[in-house]
Amino acid sequence: MNKLPFTLDPGDSLNHWLILGTFENRKTFEASTMDGEVNAWLKTGAASHEFPGRSEFISSREPYRTIPEDIKAPDLQQKVRYQGQQKTWELHLPFEETAVETKGFWSEPAHIESWAYTEIESSENQWVTFSISVCGGMSLWVNEVLQHTMAPFTRNKAQTENLTIPLNKGNNSIYVYYDDLAERDTKFLFRMDYISGNTSLKGMLPIAGEDPVEIGRMKELLEKGCFSQDTYQNEKVIFHLGKKAEHPFRVTGVFKVERCNAQTLHRELKSEDNVITFGAAETFQMGYHAVTVILSNGNVHLRKNFGIQIYPEPFQHFHADTLNDRKKLLLDLVSVHGEPNVHRVLAMFKATTKSSADWEEILREDVSWVEDRLDCSDFSIVMYFRLLDMDDREHVLTPALRNRIEQAVIDYRYWMDEPGNDVMWFFSENHALIFHTSELLAGQRYPDTFFPNASMYGKEHYEKARQLLLSWFERFFKDGLAEWNSSPYIPINVIGLIQLYDFSTDHEISQRALKALDYIFYWLAANSYNGYLTCSQGRVYEKELKGHYNTQTTNLSWLAWGAANINYSSFASVALALSTYIPPFEYSHLLSASNNTFVYYHTQGLDGEVPLYTFKSRGYMLSSALCYRPFEKGYQEHVWQASFGPEENIWVNHPGEHAKKGDGRPGYWAGNGNLPLVQQHRGILLSYFKIEEHHEVDFTHAYVPLEVFDECVFDENWLFLRKNNSYTALFAQNGYTLTTEGMDQHREVVSPGRSNLWLIRMGEEKEFYDFQTFRERILSTKIDVVYAKEQVKHITVNDPGYGNIHLNETGELFVDGSKVNNQLPSIEGALYL
Repeated sequence: MNKLPFTLDPGDSLNHWLILGTFENRKTFEASTMDGEVNAWLKTGAASHEFPGRSEFISSREPYRTIPEDIKAPDLQQKVRYQGQQKTWELHLPFEETAVETKGFWSEPAHIESWAYTEIESSENQWVTFSISVCGGMSLWVNEVLQHTMAPFTRNKAQTENLTIPLNKGNNSIYVYYDDLAERDTKFLFRMDYISGNTSLKGMLPIAGEDPVEIGRMKELLEKGCFSQDTYQNEKVIFHLGKKAEHPFRVTGVFKVERCNAQTLHRELKSEDNVITFGAAETFQMGYHAVTVILSNGNVHLRKNFGIQIYPEPFQHFHADTLNDRKKLLLDLVSVHGEPNVHRVLAMFKATTKSSADWEEILREDVSWVEDRLDCSDFSIVMYFRLLDMDDREHVLTPALRNRIEQAVIDYRYWMDEPGNDVMWFFSENHALIFHTSELLAGQRYPDTFFPNASMYGKEHYEKARQLLLSWFERFFKDGLAEWNSSPYIPINVIGLIQLYDFSTDHEISQRALKALDYIFYWLAANSYNGYLTCSQGRVYEKELKGHYNTQTTNLSWLAWGAANINYSSFASVALALSTYIPPFEYSHLLSASNNTFVYYHTQGLDGEVPLYTFKSRGYMLSSALCYRPFEKGYQEHVWQASFGPEENIWVNHPGEHAKKGDGRPGYWAGNGNLPLVQQHRGILLSYFKIEEHHEVDFTHAYVPLEVFDECVFDENWLFLRKNNSYTALFAQNGYTLTTEGMDQHREVVSPGRSNLWLIRMGEEKEFYDFQTFRERILSTKIDVVYAKEQVKHITVNDPGYGNIHLNETGELFVDGSKVNNQLPSIEGALYL
């Protein structure tokens, strides 16, 4: 048996393992109700709403005390049957990850388990200390002797303990069993950090008959590899390995757009090659793809996760002058390219071109999702009322399928105070609106029908939902959206509001829905750059930040005003295409600043606490959330962004984790581990970071996709970029380093240090004459950061165009001595030319 050696230095994470995969078993618990306030989790964390089945699970769980015989003496690719499922021991080698973590989203409660194995070589008998972390449960054996168990079961929040374990002279086997109760997004992980002593340890992994040197070469090929660009339109999708291969390998690419079927492609990498061509962009599903690249040789399979956007260029040319013509085009496109769900089925019924997909098969799967009350099934059931209305008039459904849909509506769980053993999420404003809308429309359609889950009749559901909706609207008209300007969640709200506007027979409800829709489309226009929602957002994912051609809000802008571009996404766009609601045309003048610059200043956020500032010119947009919880722990808030177009975007954040494609919230690019202090005046923005000492990520970084800009210049602490006749200057107080290897090469600059000031200054030709003049004048800018007792007292910038910019420790901003941004605006806000 061959072994793969590795070194474990003090402070390192122990992350070389054999892993046995994830064993899943669905769990059923006693039906229970829940309580809690909508949106409160945005301050207390999502884990503050505990699934009732978790307590039942923990009380019945029996921790492992011994290692099952089938688990012992593992080897690479050895098959093991455990819990009625067969898995294979596979290599887990570190890239940038510090924990052993499985990515996943579980729409129903499931007990998930796994085993891990490694070996440590010791030159003597000794005791060593590790810091061990887990969210669920964990047991650890050394040389098959149980050393420790821990079972915090704190959902998605790892708990840490220090553990001192004995090592014998020679080889020592380490077994880890870890498990959790999966519900929705689940951080299924464990972590071990070597924290004692000054001596390095040697480790090794059994790899059967494989060559350890060759495995090291394979790891290097993947570790330094990257896709040739972040967005593909009319190009071939190409992956560059870190170096030339010394002999042939098998390469597999798994491409997956959210809510769409995966595409798996197999390629052969020839000797001396370092490029894999997966195919032309038009052969892929359009969308932002989570991509797993797997490099294989014999029984060794190494995998690494990436992400790219694919938007085939021909779709850029879809154009229609009228709203009705755009509706027809959109329904045609979604009927063929949309996600397989009820939204697409509705498009298929109204499309002028016929899709080859089986609408009955899609709908049966969708109904199963609702019947099982899987998470996000509310996004489907809300559209069943439009489907039933269409069937009333046009008889599009088979009798059997209609009966099944109606029964699913009657049996559904419509709110947290009804009993259930599902993991549906009730606590964010978008889900709350969808649940209340669905309950109202169900009660309205079936007033005299008994709904068994809540033990009430339809008319009772109706009255209950009506009061909940009135409360939702009251909060909305006071505070705006808690998850402000959120590209993934605005469309969910639009779905619910359109359904209410089109189908509610209650005049007050339908008119409030109309008013709310007008607000949302106004915000969408004012905070978009030419139809792309590239502004500060209250909650976002990397797929939206790097996938603007394919976001749902992009589709809404195209459908409403012909801006941006059409795409495949069905959420909200199908509802709008089938609705009588018409987004006000006059809002379209806000999509760009063709002649004059303007500032849009308004507020949204939980309790209306977030002042939002958007500065828009003809050639760029700069947007931010001013003084939003500075230095506090962040989540998925995207506090500022500069934009020149759908691909030409810049932002700075403090990564929430080292893993570049982890499941963290916050993640590497989306959200902030610690939020910065942000202030903005027109085209200049200051972003000051003060990172907690215990946070493992001690740097900040900027997303700067150099390949989509026309010109870039590096000048000490400044980075200058040009797109057409518009410019930007990015300054990092602590300096920066351009990433030149791996997935973010030439798309990231990293600046070290926990205390750091970033500044961005925008400009264009009419202000600075040309790019060279812009650089020369910006380089004359004087920046002073004044400290008192190691804390920033104030920051002063003498800008060549705006004058003296002064930011004090409380977040107040002064321009030439006058305080600006000093009044909390309303949700309507104000436009300043």
